[in-house]
Amino acid sequence: MRILLSGYADTASIVSAINEEEIYKFIPKQWDDDELKVAIINALEKYYLNKKNQELTCALRIKNEELKSINDELERLVAEKTTKVNLLNEILAKVQNIGYAIPVGAFGIYRDGIIVQRKQEAEKILFENKTDYFGKHIEKKLTREVSEFVNSVSGREAISAEFDINGV
Repeated sequence: MRILLSGYADTASIVSAINEEEIYKFIPKQWDDDELKVAIINALEKYYLNKKNQELTCALRIKNEELKSINDELERLVAEKTTKVNLLNEILAKVQNIGYAIPVGAFGIYRDGIIVQRKQEAEKILFENKTDYFGKHIEKKLTREVSEFVNSVSGREAISAEFDINGV
């Protein structure tokens, strides 16, 4: 930070010195001591503000680079997960198509006994063609006998049973 004190009266030389030498403040001869003190205080404040600004700009640049790296990694993970989800959706669609092609009544339940899937044949037999069973617990929509059977096979590999439901 430069402050020019001069008794030289040539304004062209002073302007040239200010522009070329990056002079912060020009104070002509016969200056006031208080004015000089204020100029020095202001120059120091400006210097420290510029220095702090440079430090913050550098820290911000580093943080932005870190955020970009994190964002790139998140985008990679999202793309990877999206690919997996798309693959699982394709597999699910194929399994459902196979399941619908087999002429037997079947329904799917989630671990907690909530009905999440059905085949039309099962709908006719088990639910009497009612459509308000999705998302409902099996004990509220199936006979006691079928509900008990489903609960008994939960977690087992394979088991079968026969039931007479509505004469079918």
